[in-house]
Amino acid sequence: MRGDDDSDDVRDAGHGGGYGCWCGGGGVVAGVDAEGRPAVLGINRPTPYDVVLIGGLWTAQVPAPRSAATGARVAVETGRPQAWMRMVQAMGGGQIGLPVCDVGRVPPQGAPAGTPVLVVRDYGMRPPRGRVVSGPWQSVLPLLTYPSPVAPRLLRQVRLAGIRRVSPDEAPSWGAPWD
Repeated sequence: MRGDDDSDDVRDAGHGGGYGCWCGGGGVVAGVDAEGRPAVLGINRPTPYDVVLIGGLWTAQVPAPRSAATGARVAVETGRPQAWMRMVQAMGGGQIGLPVCDVGRVPPQGAPAGTPVLVVRDYGMRPPRGRVVSGPWQSVLPLLTYPSPVAPRLLRQVRLAGIRRVSPDEAPSWGAPWD
């Protein structure tokens, strides 16, 4: 996954010596692509942007604090708040303003351009339709632990899907929801 806009390029850092600086699309570094370049998850944008991640809890716990580090407000809607509270404590004991809310209890976020919002929806394989929707400067990121019967519906509605690495033995069963 490269950056999801057209501004990916490398620029000379201006210090001589051949150093370069990757200047990709704005967002959160989610890993590296096949060529070893940063893979950017461009969730801070002026247009609605929905992303689905399929994988373990850590799959969503990577972009959440990285988004907060870029200045975005992050809210988590989950059925397992204790798992998220460990991360919040590790990030500074709740002083970062990362609310962890029960399912259906995420308050309106109001996302001005200067403070984009990421709402992570983590509550199992059959997430109900959320009340919080993506909008300008507000992205919604549902997390599915595994492909499930709702995966095809969610995948039709999103701009980007991220799937954890799948072993060759698992691959046939992971293909079923998209058949």
